[in-house]
Amino acid sequence: MRYAGFWIRFVAYIIDTFILSTVLILLGTIWSLKNDDSSIDLANTIAQSGMVLSISFFLNWFYFAIMESSESQATLGKKILGLKVTDEFGQRISFGRATGRYFSKFISSLILGIGFIMAAFLNRKQALHDKIASTLVVYSSGMVSSVPVNSGAGYTADVGGSSTAYTTRRDSSSRSSRQAILTGFYANDGRKIRLSFDINDARLKQDGLLIGRDAGAVALHINDNSVSRLHAKILMQGAELMIEDLNSTNGTIINGRKLPSGSAVPFPDRGKLLIGDVDLDITMGDF
Repeated sequence: MRYAGFWIRFVAYIIDTFILSTVLILLGTIWSLKNDDSSIDLANTIAQSGMVLSISFFLNWFYFAIMESSESQATLGKKILGLKVTDEFGQRISFGRATGRYFSKFISSLILGIGFIMAAFLNRKQALHDKIASTLVVYSSGMVSSVPVNSGAGYTADVGGSSTAYTTRRDSSSRSSRQAILTGFYANDGRKIRLSFDINDARLKQDGLLIGRDAGAVALHINDNSVSRLHAKILMQGAELMIEDLNSTNGTIINGRKLPSGSAVPFPDRGKLLIGDVDLDITMGDF
């Protein structure tokens, strides 16, 4: 997933504010045409002001909660700019979570707007209300499918266009091998990351393949500050592919499940892998 930063989210908010304001003005105009009584009545004025505030409150709430939990996962402003709201694993959120996210914005506002500004600095561009609701704002086009790697490579790590290849010698007449491919985007600059390895790699049955930030010590390198030097390990136990968290600082989450350090769990054929703050889509296939 490619995360949306502060400024593009701010522009989306301006668009949504314009849309909602236009609707409220139209409703106010219709109301005034129906009630042309020119007499000034304080009680009536207070009652009408309260009604306007109530309509504005509920309109804003329903607009954001319904749109962000809908199939499009976005308000009109976000949709125009190619953004959508997801949970922390890229999935559609419920109306209840969208409601929680909306009301959490009041907390972001109470601290001089700092809760909104947080989206400019955090790795996954989460504002305070995103943190509270466990949501993300991402680019709709930021979901990437896996790309087959060259059949001659044992496993590769492609980061932002640069490539480091770790190869094993294979007979030219050998058939296609089963590959695991992890694809995603860096949070801070949107660079694409692709990690891949051969399921038949002998090292999986020996010490396993290390994932982490230390390029000199790991097989699958992720250059991100949220990732520990030696973050996790993929290994083969019997005939089953497994993944183990190596007591990382920010944890390893696979398909919504946070891994307990030191315990290996099955590595799925498809799904989501969160290494620190880096989201990766998992795909396996014969290439």
